[in-house]
Amino acid sequence: MAREEDRPPPGPVDVPFPVGGLYKRAGYQRQPPHTTADCLNVRPFDTLEGRERGGARPGIIKAFTPALGSGNPIQLLAPVSVVATSGAVTRTLVAAANGAVSFSTNGTTFTGVSGTLNSSAPKLQAAEHNQKLYIADYRAVKVSGTNGVIAETNKLSAAGVDWTTLGISTSLDVCLVTGLPDSTYGTGTIGATFGVVTLSGGTWPSWVAGGALVVGGATYYVKTRDSDTQVTLASNLVTIAASSTYQVSKSPDDIFPISAVATGYITLTGTLPNASCSYQIGRRIKVFDATTNTLSSLVHTYGIPPVGCPLMCTYRDRLVLAGPDQVWYMSRSGDPTDFDYGADPNDVQRPVAGTTSDAGSIGEPITALIPHSDDYLILATANSLWALRGDPAFGGQIEALSREVGILSAGAWCKLPDATVVFLSRDGLCAIPAGGASYPVVVSREKLPRELINVDPPNNVISMIYDSRDRGIHLYIAPTAISNGTHWWLDWENKTFWPMQFANQKYQPYTVVSYAPPIVTTFQYVMLGCKDGYVRRYRDTAANDDGIAFSSHVVYGPLRLAAPGDDAIVTLLAADLDATSSPVTWTLRLADTSEGCLPDSAYAAAAGTWRGGRNRPVHPRGRGPAASLKVSGAAMWAIESVMLQVAPGGRLK
Repeated sequence: MAREEDRPPPGPVDVPFPVGGLYKRAGYQRQPPHTTADCLNVRPFDTLEGRERGGARPGIIKAFTPALGSGNPIQLLAPVSVVATSGAVTRTLVAAANGAVSFSTNGTTFTGVSGTLNSSAPKLQAAEHNQKLYIADYRAVKVSGTNGVIAETNKLSAAGVDWTTLGISTSLDVCLVTGLPDSTYGTGTIGATFGVVTLSGGTWPSWVAGGALVVGGATYYVKTRDSDTQVTLASNLVTIAASSTYQVSKSPDDIFPISAVATGYITLTGTLPNASCSYQIGRRIKVFDATTNTLSSLVHTYGIPPVGCPLMCTYRDRLVLAGPDQVWYMSRSGDPTDFDYGADPNDVQRPVAGTTSDAGSIGEPITALIPHSDDYLILATANSLWALRGDPAFGGQIEALSREVGILSAGAWCKLPDATVVFLSRDGLCAIPAGGASYPVVVSREKLPRELINVDPPNNVISMIYDSRDRGIHLYIAPTAISNGTHWWLDWENKTFWPMQFANQKYQPYTVVSYAPPIVTTFQYVMLGCKDGYVRRYRDTAANDDGIAFSSHVVYGPLRLAAPGDDAIVTLLAADLDATSSPVTWTLRLADTSEGCLPDSAYAAAAGTWRGGRNRPVHPRGRGPAASLKVSGAAMWAIESVMLQVAPGGRLK
């Protein structure tokens, strides 16, 4: 039953722009005031003056030239800070496309560097640490097994494996070998003072750093090899009597470069014993050094860093990696090259690894890592959320925030200035309040019951970012196929949703970043790493998407014009646009029901064009108890006001 307040009073009434955004939950007759049943490429704040009166969204322009990666999608956009000798801090923007890495220090152009990343990954993650950008170079594991055999000078073979069919790259791929017998050494005698161990009658082997030194039943961790006769232990409190016998051992398990690929074996570079082993072919972590603008593979000092992890961040001065399974890995605090998980358990800075699951359960693959300063780290799967509080090597604990709601993919989240985390789940858009201690709150289902549920990550690249300038959230769901997807602008202050599409499907972003170019000092731009290899950004004065016009429209209504059983006559329609607004077309549709007045096939009582400034009123004289007004444009436009006058039309026949 229609509400009395839904019907405009006699005389001209102002019909405000539907600043409440798209709403599709209630019935058509109960459409909430100031919302719309249909819109595209519009925002509540116009781009001409930033006033809350509605208009077309801003267009996009190229932010950098030329296109990267031979016109293939941008896989990575990440800033890294560089401190000059003068103390000045600059931000270098690092980009990757088609596996090629580039950087920009001037805010307008990119310069390529030697070295490549995985070209097939649609999105790559990176983490900044001490003027370096650590990049999670990964791809699906090409082959792994437990039936490997090392023989004939570093040749790895495995029954049933034809190595030439796997597309192994000797320049990009590496082999993780585990399960090898320990290397041991015990020649001569030792003594130690304050953790410094001196060897007599022997020479410390080259591999001793990271090894386990056993003396009289006690085990000590060897931190460094200082010389042929001296090593330093992890603890400086250790004293060992002179002329003590000992044994030091260390597993030769490691990551080895691949020098050759043959049908029955691959040849590894390094020193390996002839023995059975497990193996895994993958990619190792890459490092972009912003002080030299060079790219290299991570050279680990201790332990073995994980291979093929797609997720990366920093937390409590540790490099954190995770995926594609349920295991997460952390480097030593302060040292992203140390992954020795066998280090002294009393060392509170030691590397740590764990899983996201309850005791005795097998966890789901981790899909996202979200650090918040040094307080907590959120680890997400597609169907659960976990919070690690504190340092896992110093009393930190992990707890479940939800066992039903998770995050779809690595880029499907963003953090707001107040530390609220907003993310896309199978159940739509959700939020975790600051503190990361409460159950996630569903944001979108109350207004959009179907639009944002069950998004398919394998077929879509999802990116989210908070726009501090416009105080809203960009949500991009870019199809991996050649098609134009629907993306979203969320006005966070008002929790309103605004769908959008780009003028060209190649302009859809695979990665986004907030970045202030050196030529701009007042605010940060949201940079879009697009499918065609260009980095673009929004500009308020851009009337199109990089030279291609995009269409925009908004529907006022449905508006209830009469009481149940009554008819109505629209006697006047008038509108004022911004003085500099581009023209818009409009169509007034009338029908017997609120649902019936929305389709483009509904009866058009009047139509026309409005131009910038004041427009002459029209007198439609159309009949119908329900109405909708569709306004469409193809450039920059903004509506100041719409006036509507309705007269009684008697009983509905």
